[in-house]
Amino acid sequence: MSKVDYFRELTYRLRGLPERERQNILSVYEELFQKAAQNGKHEEEIAQSLGYPRIPQWDGSREQQPMANLYANTNPYQGYQQPFPEHYTVKQETGFKAIIASIALGFFNLVFVLGPFISICGFIFALYVASAACLISPVALIIGESLAGSWTDTQFVFFTALAVFGLGILLTVFTLWFSRLFFKLAGLYIRFNMKIIKGA
Repeated sequence: MSKVDYFRELTYRLRGLPERERQNILSVYEELFQKAAQNGKHEEEIAQSLGYPRIPQWDGSREQQPMANLYANTNPYQGYQQPFPEHYTVKQETGFKAIIASIALGFFNLVFVLGPFISICGFIFALYVASAACLISPVALIIGESLAGSWTDTQFVFFTALAVFGLGILLTVFTLWFSRLFFKLAGLYIRFNMKIIKGA
């Protein structure tokens, strides 16, 4: 079932609820759907896992009956259970606040975060290039000296190559540690942004 079909069915099942309550529930399901989609879930899988809220006396075989007959003597809130965790409370104007928070965070990240992020990524790339150069150049130096046959200062060439190679190893270790730390912090910052949007 696609997302469009799922929300069409969900809207139909919620038809007996007040407009405000129905819109709040649809907003919550929309947020849950988007979160699952961001985690790589397919629409069919999300629709199956979310299911539908339990509306009292809803019967698919009675779809052709007028809505007034279906809910004439029924309290639409009786027996209703939310399909999401109990601690997840429906907030008024959740979607609007989330949009405002997204726009504000997007502007802040574009102005203040994007530039430093790109600069640090470039710095990490330069470190990887320098590390590779330090690891490869000693080997190239020794091979070049061997092919040229000019071992006039063997000890100097050997110790220079060894020192540069050791520097390359140290630089590689530092680059790996720094890049892991940076991308870990970037992931934490992204999750922090998501929490702000969800809490809006």
